[in-house]
Amino acid sequence: MSALSVKNVNKRFGGLKALDNVNLEIEASTVHAIIGPNGAGKSTLL
Repeated sequence: MSALSVKNVNKRFGGLKALDNVNLEIEASTVHAIIGPNGAGKSTLL
């Protein structure tokens, strides 16, 4: 069973595409990290 399911998430800030069709499945009792450069959309996703 998924603890978190994200499907087809899109987000724009004006003309800047921060998230483009993001899909993510996180299972219970697992550890994950979301990493990337500044402005990649990590905080927006969370």
